[in-house]
Amino acid sequence: MAVASYVCVAWLAAILVAANSATVSLSDSKTAVKNEEKEQNVSASRTARMTHCRPGWKQYQGSCYRSVRMTANVNWHEAQTVCNDNGGHLPTISSEQENTFVYNMYSSHCLFTHRRYLGFHDGVNEAHFKWVDDSTSSYTKWRAGEPNDSGSREDCTHMYGNNGEWNDISCTNKYFNCFLCEDTQACPHGWVPFGGSCFRQFYHASALSWHETRAKCRTVGADLVSVNCEEDQKFLDSFMTGRSWYYIGFTDASGEGTFRWSDGSTSTYTKWLANEPNNAGSNEDCAVAHIGRGWNDVPCHNKYRHYYACEIN
Repeated sequence: MAVASYVCVAWLAAILVAANSATVSLSDSKTAVKNEEKEQNVSASRTARMTHCRPGWKQYQGSCYRSVRMTANVNWHEAQTVCNDNGGHLPTISSEQENTFVYNMYSSHCLFTHRRYLGFHDGVNEAHFKWVDDSTSSYTKWRAGEPNDSGSREDCTHMYGNNGEWNDISCTNKYFNCFLCEDTQACPHGWVPFGGSCFRQFYHASALSWHETRAKCRTVGADLVSVNCEEDQKFLDSFMTGRSWYYIGFTDASGEGTFRWSDGSTSTYTKWLANEPNNAGSNEDCAVAHIGRGWNDVPCHNKYRHYYACEIN
């Protein structure tokens, strides 16, 4: 994963908390609370635009959602900043079905929040509302008489807690401490997003060497997977469940003893098994990973069946 800073720093620093988890302050919004997250198994089988969500996020159509509860009330801008810091944004809505989903999730995770932030604003051009992700949906659900820009200072939007209708509100008033974030990591159909990259398992009828496996990945615009931290490895262990050994993009073919990632990643993280790498036979220049155990260096011409993983950065 070439975007190591996202996966191994911002990901560990997520303040996004489930409804039953501890609250956090805005000043602590980048403090790690990773220990409350649980590993989830990953399946590459998806319908169009469906994604696999990070642990603690809930999937709906092509997006992932999660609630955040702060120790104190925050305004719209602060809520949006918290979502941005963790790879997402306030919810965007393009249909009645999506509005119902967001309304119901707010109802179950932010029980006493009557005004529920949405990522819709006209702060740039009065009366021309736009979504924070620049999506262009024409769907709206304004309450009768809204938006009315009361006091000439209502440039942001909330959803009412009793019926899901929308109202424009001040962007700077601190109305509540619980809100939803949406993550719309977009990957090609059949690929699974994680930490700024997209992953997919492939099946090949015959066993493949390291170079053959990498060539297969490159034909689909990808590369062999890279592993920049423990969270990456846990994800891959889950993603490749049942596959035993599989190639990763780590090799010292260009300089014995100096392993490099094939996609250019510069992470120093490793998970070698005991006494590895040992370059047995003086020809072990490529790395394989064993689910739940660690890495081993092997001859690059060794062939492994039948599944392999590719990554798009």
